[in-house]
Amino acid sequence: LNIFYRLSDGTPHVTWGFTPNPSWQYPSQLWDINLSNGVSRVKTVALGYPPISSVSLTTSNTLVLGTADPGHMWVYDPVSGTTNYIKTCYDRDYYAACAGSDGIVYFGTYPLAGAEQYDPSTALGKSWGNFDTSISLPAYTYTIGAADGFIYGAIRENSGGFNWYLGVIQKSNTNKTVYWKSGVSSSLEISKGLDGKWYAVQITNSI
Repeated sequence: LNIFYRLSDGTPHVTWGFTPNPSWQYPSQLWDINLSNGVSRVKTVALGYPPISSVSLTTSNTLVLGTADPGHMWVYDPVSGTTNYIKTCYDRDYYAACAGSDGIVYFGTYPLAGAEQYDPSTALGKSWGNFDTSISLPAYTYTIGAADGFIYGAIRENSGGFNWYLGVIQKSNTNKTVYWKSGVSSSLEISKGLDGKWYAVQITNSI
């Protein structure tokens, strides 16, 4: 994994995630470079394969990181160079990550197709469980987003072929609803539009 980003003061960084071989034996590591002054750091994170499977930048200028198999949630502060362990994933893998409209970072998981979150205002993580309580496993939360008290996940079931549909979790009461469970004809993606709204976008192959 590699990510280029700018902090709120405009400072550019590039960060790589990697694991020395054999990956099951050694912890994941971050190599972060401040592109404005050339200062670089290598930080040890947690056991996981692939090394870092998902990442999102918070409004607090920190990176929230998820690893896979096993899944661990970490926070890296590129200003101080510190790392902080948050929690172990209720599922096996952290698969997708995205900052919601509420400033909270949300993670999609595999193989239970669930959702977790990290709130930078409290520095706490939380699991929301599976999007679909009757899902056919294994399945991914392929992409994820959140706004107005709802979490949206594009679910891909792998059992018997690829089946895409939408899962929604209402945070206030943990109600869970699925849409298009019979499956859409092509892949589905949760995406934030230029208007600030979140959309479930059907991706079609066309020329």
